[in-house]
Amino acid sequence: MEHLHPIKYLMSSFKCKTHGAEDATVYGIKTPDHHPDSVVFEDLGTNKEFVESFLHLINKEGVSPSQLLYVVEDCIAY
Repeated sequence: MEHLHPIKYLMSSFKCKTHGAEDATVYGIKTPDHHPDSVVFEDLGTNKEFVESFLHLINKEGVSPSQLLYVVEDCIAY
């Protein structure tokens, strides 16, 4: 379901689950908790500034949850 109002995605942080790197913090993005089209990407990377820049871009461009996976895949492929 697409919404008329752009979603403001949020940054999240998690402890890494990769064996040998459990002490590292990884950053991701998610929809607000109350949003009906909940999306969470837990591990976009360990570079907080990169994830903040990506977050700013997707919020500015109004990326919908249904398109977010494709945008994330394109972003991390480069």
